[in-house]
Amino acid sequence: MSAATEPQTFAALIGASGKTLRWPSIFAFFAGLLMSDLATFLIQGLMQGGLNHFASALPPFSLWAQVIIAAVLLTACSVVAFRYLKNALAASAAAAFAFMLLMLPFRFLLFGSQPHPVLIGSSFAWNFLFLAGLVFSVRYIQPLWLGLAVGAAAGPLLIQVPRSLALARIYNYQLSVGGELTSAAFNLISAAVFAAVVWGLNDLAAVAAQEAAARPSAGVPATGPIRPAPAPPPPEASGPPAESSIEIDRARLPLFHTLNEFVAAVAARRAAVLRLRLADYAEVYQEFVGFAGPSAQSRLLCAACKAEFPSSLTLRLAAPDVFRADAAGDRPAPAPGCPRCGAAEALLAYRPAPH
Repeated sequence: MSAATEPQTFAALIGASGKTLRWPSIFAFFAGLLMSDLATFLIQGLMQGGLNHFASALPPFSLWAQVIIAAVLLTACSVVAFRYLKNALAASAAAAFAFMLLMLPFRFLLFGSQPHPVLIGSSFAWNFLFLAGLVFSVRYIQPLWLGLAVGAAAGPLLIQVPRSLALARIYNYQLSVGGELTSAAFNLISAAVFAAVVWGLNDLAAVAAQEAAARPSAGVPATGPIRPAPAPPPPEASGPPAESSIEIDRARLPLFHTLNEFVAAVAARRAAVLRLRLADYAEVYQEFVGFAGPSAQSRLLCAACKAEFPSSLTLRLAAPDVFRADAAGDRPAPAPGCPRCGAAEALLAYRPAPH
């Protein structure tokens, strides 16, 4: 892997990449969508009714239901599209189009009629620009919370004026500068809430994974009676305790022993080290790349002697099918091991790009 840095992909951020779905990241995206809309409802209620008439100024139940259904559908459409479509713009378009179609029956059930075709089309454009903006901002703007805020605001602000002009012609009303500025302000507030929720929940998930790694043997049965803990084995039969951190290049980094906890830290752009068997490196590498990007800053070191593996060896380990045979071409390649000491375990050390 190159020493160059590349921020994570949007697919990784929403939990759609990797071997399995990451439900904490999916929930963070859903919560960001939901809370960004609910926050604007609450602010509108305060502005229109004040504290005394706040409840009466809130939108009707049908709009609250529409927001919740929309957050569920857009999350589901985005996760499916970004999991199975490699092109990010194609995935954005597919998710926006599927969401537009799936929302039609729900809008009819909630409001008894279908919206104007312009509103349907603007829904597709709004969500496509929203997702596409996040795709590019998450990849190229750091820190993560800033990238989320910029991406979430860019699409709605771009579509706001054309959408308002189209609706003004359809419903025959005059646009006002004050109204457009108010709409822009609500879009910015919504984007800020979305960024704070998504970033905060992903950060909490990474912290929880780090704390869980520090207590690898902790755990209580979720159901059933609590039984007394078994007597500890004799000292000679018990293995060394799992470490929660490790020193690499005079820096102390969190050490993880499971892939799920490691990728949770990577997804939140936290420095992390994973202890793994070299025989499992190909699978771990594919999972890691899905969350950190193909050229993320990482190193592979021997777990015993801490020697850094040469790039030629990491390539062989990452693509064992390509290097399955040795130079003779008729014998299987030898079992992987450290070229210096022969150890079969390694450390995958990840450091996020500096802000």
